[in-house]
Amino acid sequence: MLPFTNISPDPEDSYFADGLTEELIATLSKLHGLRVIARTSTSHYAGTNKSISQIGSELQVGSVLEGSVRKSGSKIRVTAQLIEVADQEHLWADQYDRDLSDIFAIQSDVAKQVAKGLEVTLLSSDEKRIASRSTEDLAAHVTYLKGRTLLRERSEKALRNAQEQFELAVKHDPNYAQAYAGLADAIKLLGVYGFAPQAQCVERSRDLVKKALELDPNLPEAHVSLAGLLQYDYRFREAEEEYKLAIAGSPSNATAHHWYAICLLDLGRQKEALSEILRAEELDPLSIIINSLALNQFLFLGDDGEVQKRLQKAREIDPQGPIALLDIGFYYEFKSDYDQALACYNKIKEIWPGSLYAATANSEIGWIYAVTNRRREAMEIAERMQKDFNAGIPTVGATEIAGVYLGLDDLDECFKWLEKAYDAHEEHFFRAFRFNPQLEKARRDPRFNALLKKANLPL
Repeated sequence: MLPFTNISPDPEDSYFADGLTEELIATLSKLHGLRVIARTSTSHYAGTNKSISQIGSELQVGSVLEGSVRKSGSKIRVTAQLIEVADQEHLWADQYDRDLSDIFAIQSDVAKQVAKGLEVTLLSSDEKRIASRSTEDLAAHVTYLKGRTLLRERSEKALRNAQEQFELAVKHDPNYAQAYAGLADAIKLLGVYGFAPQAQCVERSRDLVKKALELDPNLPEAHVSLAGLLQYDYRFREAEEEYKLAIAGSPSNATAHHWYAICLLDLGRQKEALSEILRAEELDPLSIIINSLALNQFLFLGDDGEVQKRLQKAREIDPQGPIALLDIGFYYEFKSDYDQALACYNKIKEIWPGSLYAATANSEIGWIYAVTNRRREAMEIAERMQKDFNAGIPTVGATEIAGVYLGLDDLDECFKWLEKAYDAHEEHFFRAFRFNPQLEKARRDPRFNALLKKANLPL
């Protein structure tokens, strides 16, 4: 589904077209028998001049849904058409001229017509999902759409604005389950990206997810959010069950497959994790973060052909973005081409100073200095990172400090910081140390198994 075009008189109403796109993708993703491409990937085609056949080929889909939205006061016009990629045939097209309050009925009808056009047999549960409404309050829904649109951008400003919109939505309708789930995600992401203390963000998110599930026990988005919180608590088996519930309720939810893959990596089940990563990649083929996860696993497995595919994709999607630069830098580092790696990492520090990406790049620079006998410079980086960590700067993690000390061959300091990483709930260090061949020395130390046991993970 391509982003719906905003043709409203007021350009500020673009959020409505974006929000409607998000909602339709979310609705269609819950239908069994459909593979629906995620918004992250389809957003690359906003305003594109590419043909339907070219888009279909790049996304590997057989049909494309496109349309436009015109909002004027209390009136709305939505046009939509479903096109077969192979022969450009219109499988279905319609135009809706309605009051704004009819937006819920429009969304349901479009979803039904898409399923019909694709000859998908709807289960009774699918029919209920299409017909269900999370709110009857139009003002709540409009602010929710604004929040969902803002949530796609991971800047501090966008996340805080998304939080404000979701808070407005639940103020308009205190029983709006999806808005509580959106608010939980916005607050959690503020912690994940280092814009706020993570522990505080997690606690608030936990209450919001609980509220969302009290209002709608079957809401897939809330089950995904709950699973992520359970991982934070080192309750990985329970998290796995929540991911399964979310995927059962929304089979095309790329985020659910992506995060489930991460949970499986923590559990040490790399083969199953790779299957989930590839499924997420099918559903969101232009997601830079899913591409990054796939790239790293193939790198650890020694599959250079698959690694090269993901490196090329990273260069095509966002060549100067921080995640692509981290991936490219890490590839060079892994291949011991340290000059190229340092160039990537220093570029990240220059363009995104003070960010989570810069902190990660800095730790990788520390590792490179350590393994290339620039011990004094590596120690200086480790000491600065410790100072920042102890000062409570949320972008600096104990995991990364531990990595620098491992490069320095100081296992006692490495495990001292891994213990701190455990206490800070930086659960990502488990999968890094399990599978990265560079970190094998720590993995062989009995203290690593002790940490796994402490977190209720298989040895």
